[in-house]
Amino acid sequence: MKMNLQLNPDRVIGVRSPMLYGQFIEHFHRQIYDGIFDPQNPLSDEDGFRRDILEAMRKIRVPILRWPGGCFVSAYHWKDAVGPDRVATFDKAWRVEDPNTFGTDEYVKLCRKIGCEPYICTNAGTGTAEEMSDWVEYCNLETEGKFAKWRIANGYEQPHNVRYWSIGNENWGGHEIGAKDAVEWGKLVRESAKMIRRVDPAAQLSAAALPDINWNINLLQTAGYLLDWISIHQYWDFMGDAHTPADYGACMAMTRDIDRSVQDVRGILTALHLEKKIKIAFDEWNLRAWHHPHIVPAPIAVSKDEYLPQRNKNDDNSTYTMADAVFTACFLNSMNRNCDIVGMANFSPILNPAAAFTATKTASSSAVPITSSICT
Repeated sequence: MKMNLQLNPDRVIGVRSPMLYGQFIEHFHRQIYDGIFDPQNPLSDEDGFRRDILEAMRKIRVPILRWPGGCFVSAYHWKDAVGPDRVATFDKAWRVEDPNTFGTDEYVKLCRKIGCEPYICTNAGTGTAEEMSDWVEYCNLETEGKFAKWRIANGYEQPHNVRYWSIGNENWGGHEIGAKDAVEWGKLVRESAKMIRRVDPAAQLSAAALPDINWNINLLQTAGYLLDWISIHQYWDFMGDAHTPADYGACMAMTRDIDRSVQDVRGILTALHLEKKIKIAFDEWNLRAWHHPHIVPAPIAVSKDEYLPQRNKNDDNSTYTMADAVFTACFLNSMNRNCDIVGMANFSPILNPAAAFTATKTASSSAVPITSSICT
């Protein structure tokens, strides 16, 4: 029995963007320090980056890398981490000290080494519209103003040319430092976007959102005319406090409505006649959330012993099974089917924990200790 298959080449949903296979890295656990950036490690290059991890990132052809957070960014002040005089600060999101030795210039250098677009998420928690636009000045202006001159003095004569910027991270949630209500958020995004665009009119701007009608209507009616993207996040198997990964059957059940958030936001954009102007950036996603007990939700631990050692459970690769691979394939298939409205997706995170790659601190001369959890 023969089957005839007819294809209509004029029936096109959209053009799939390579940025659907984007990645994300945050200052949490061993993603940055003792991860990709480890200057004292013999495996690292002259700039302090692990050569083996760089090679692994190149192999999966990362198109875009989101940084520095995540929850970390909502109390992060970028000026503390550029130039020769850096002072360690206390990271109030994850309750550890950040040495600030990895900052904007190191991040852009990382992106250039692996051949991807940088995508900076700004501090819309404790930060201000002016601080965000100052960051754009530092990265993108040629010579004008004190921040471009500061970059030049730091050894970077040419602009970093960071095209993609996100205003905030999950500022809709009570877990986030500097959380806002919908009305506050719309006004902050509008003023931040205005200042950023006056520095760099070509910047591609996103703003933190979620599949919520009231939040998005306030955001889009107030600031939608200044935005190119709307950002949504999702983790399906939450393991923040309890490290109890869902089994295969439960994970497969989670794939049934894998694009529900996309459809909800699509509907809001369409209702406001913005579906041709604004695309969805699903810029933080994974089947399994990171394990960070006694931080979010409350109660917050008093002793470091109650929250720091437990994070090492994230490094147990036996947690990640065929369920993760199948779920990831389903998610990416869904994003491709929605490529007319979804233009970017960023797997969270690219390195340690629950990541695309895991790496130990040491390696033998014959093998690099990196294992892949997903395929893109």
